Amino acid sequence: MIKPIETFYAGSRFRSRLEARWAVFFNWLKIQYLYEPEGFMLEDGTMYLPDFYLPDQDTFFEVKGVMRDADNHKIQQFREDSGKPVVVGYDDMRFDATDRWEHSYEFAGRDSSVLARCKECGKPYFMGINGSFRCRCCGAYAGDGHFDILGWGNGRSESWDFAIASHKATQARFEHGETREVEE
Repeated sequence: MIKPIETFYAGSRFRSRLEARWAVFFNWLKIQYLYEPEGFMLEDGTMYLPDFYLPDQDTFFEVKGVMRDADNHKIQQFREDSGKPVVVGYDDMRFDATDRWEHSYEFAGRDSSVLARCKECGKPYFMGINGSFRCRCCGAYAGDGHFDILGWGNGRSESWDFAIASHKATQARFEHGETREVEE
């Protein structure tokens, strides 16, 4: 098994380069995040430490190079126990958002997951287009074109902001323990 390489970026120590790349992505889009803020004991006794918490969105973000059955179980159990949305980010800045649908959380699928920007508060937030159209940051109704799509979960960009953030994140190099900042 290949071990992740501990990586330093923006004053934080990340357990892997992929997590640090997502931090680059969040920083470029001005998405506030907390890295591994706290662990949880799930109802089934499993311990779970989410990678990121996005406080403006009240959403958790988990980074996975490869999704294993045990990882999927933890994420689903955490969503059920906490009632909070979880977004799973993969390499190449692809992601899968969850949305509430009939009292349970389900992955929206990368073709229907988006990073949107609310026209009311101006903040970006993750959502599935098959779920709620309320902004996760301010609660404003975001349907009927009251939000801009920055990018899709499958990696397709709809804005320069998303394209630049994705490019900067995927191009970020943290070789040999370097702690340099990503060039603007």
